Amino acid sequence: QYQVIMDPSNPDSPIARFEGKGTRQVQINNFQQSKTVGEQHSIMVNFTSIVATAEGVEKIPMRALITFRFDEIEVDQETGDTTPLNFVVTQYKSESLGS
Repeated sequence: QYQVIMDPSNPDSPIARFEGKGTRQVQINNFQQSKTVGEQHSIMVNFTSIVATAEGVEKIPMRALITFRFDEIEVDQETGDTTPLNFVVTQYKSESLGS
């Protein structure tokens, strides 16, 4: 699924849209944790995609649903050492909320 989205022959691919043509910035507006099932966590993020090209700047309101998992971080109370953070995104979906 990721490969299809990123394929340069896909006109909606970020590579096809922005490579050498412009830039995209993401401005986070708000977020809300939506659910936790076992070790899977989900969060909904509302953001603004700001696309700057030679034609101008376009601001697009968007929403992303991100599902992820992570390992608990353990702290050694004597040394302060911590276990490494293991954070993995397992699913990502985004949609435009209009312009």
